[in-house]
Amino acid sequence: MLILIGNQKGGAGKSTLTLLLANYLTQQQERRVTILDMDYQQSLSAKAEKAKILENEPLYEIVPADLSHFPAMQRKLGKSRNEIVLIDLPGKMDDDGLIPIFAAADAVICPFAFDEFSVDSTLLFAMVIGRINKRAPLIFVLLR
Repeated sequence: MLILIGNQKGGAGKSTLTLLLANYLTQQQERRVTILDMDYQQSLSAKAEKAKILENEPLYEIVPADLSHFPAMQRKLGKSRNEIVLIDLPGKMDDDGLIPIFAAADAVICPFAFDEFSVDSTLLFAMVIGRINKRAPLIFVLLR
């Protein structure tokens, strides 16, 4: 299963929600999770790299990835029914490399806030996703 976590607005809580969902799925649902960090800042993969100094075994793998890598990665990930791939999307929609990712999604989670800019960005994100992928449910999560 491929779940996207995204919004056009940076700072909406995409990375935080991605980690919370990954922790829930691995610890409470006992699912195998892989995170693809496709955000331009790559904050999740940078934090995962720093966490390697700890002696704890990571609960899931966080893979830094460029949007252009998705077609090749898609063939290798998510083959198991028990595996869930979470993608932390970039906070912008100005890259055609997002189109195959949007089209492949089984679900899309969109964190947002009720300020004016966030609502406008969220609506635009939802309209674009809806045009590219009509079958994936779009789930909105209010984070502020």
